Amino acid sequence: MIAASLAGVALLIFIVVAVVTLVSRDTRQDINLADLTHSGTEIVALEGMREDTTRLCADKSGCVQAYSADHAEILKFSTRADAHGFAESAPDAYQSNWIVVSFTDDSLTSSERREVQNYLDSLATSH
Repeated sequence: MIAASLAGVALLIFIVVAVVTLVSRDTRQDINLADLTHSGTEIVALEGMREDTTRLCADKSGCVQAYSADHAEILKFSTRADAHGFAESAPDAYQSNWIVVSFTDDSLTSSERREVQNYLDSLATSH
């Protein structure tokens, strides 16, 4: 009887933790950078995007996915803290949650840079 009660309580706790995790999980961490390559947007900073995870993530803590573009590099990290650490160390970077865009040259105007920053900030995903 006591074992059954304890098992019931353990099951209830597991269900509550699972529901809270699912409800409170920020789905933006599930964004796949590959989806940006065929999003249909005309953002100059994303032109020429190609997968480059092996090279770009090689020495970056928490880097899990990366793409090169004509004038920027877009990296995704496993945590916001890792993304922040990289963004702080990069000379010309912008962090949007788990994603960091690093501008690789001066050819983009400030408007074109804001455009990709706003786009990244507005990305959402749902299950």
